[in-house]
Amino acid sequence: RLRDDPLMMPYYTGAIMPTPQKAEYRDEYVSMAKVAIVIGKDADKGQAQAALLVDRIQRYGGAAEIKDAPSADVTAVISLGNTGISAQIRDTPATPDKPEAYLLQTTNTGGKPVFILKSRDALGMTWAVSSLMQLIHSKDGKVHARAANVVDYPRGGLRGYQGADSGYLFYSLAFFSYGRNKDATEPDTAALMRREQQYLVFSKQNTPVY
Repeated sequence: RLRDDPLMMPYYTGAIMPTPQKAEYRDEYVSMAKVAIVIGKDADKGQAQAALLVDRIQRYGGAAEIKDAPSADVTAVISLGNTGISAQIRDTPATPDKPEAYLLQTTNTGGKPVFILKSRDALGMTWAVSSLMQLIHSKDGKVHARAANVVDYPRGGLRGYQGADSGYLFYSLAFFSYGRNKDATEPDTAALMRREQQYLVFSKQNTPVY
């Protein structure tokens, strides 16, 4: 499927790009077959950020829904911001007091695997979502996410690119043709914007350069 669906990119490597300030990866793989995403009131862009996770999980064959509370049959829970679920976790480290900082913690509560995502601001939550998305992959024909604990913030305030040739080294050939209409003469604007959004989110760039 990776050959035909460029929005499944980038390839899973077992680690997060760009390299976080601090990351602990575990050889534990959480089933993402049925996921509940719970959004805290402080996550002001939470619906859009959760939509990115839903799309990633579905493209790899799982199911995900935004819920006020997880049902008993979910295989995993994702908590964005300050939620009732995150409040039950007592050993969550503090989010660094830096712009765009975030943390990602993989833990358990109520007998379920839980991914706790917290941030200092809205962009930080987007980068937390990006990092978790990079851990979602197909393993033994089923969708999983690698367990990890991450604390991160950007090394620089402005991060952008002029032309994406170097970034596209991480993408398949299908990525280049994606977004073209059937006669291949003009781009499909909506599809190209979706591709651009995906690239900016995964590479954690906050400043398009023209």
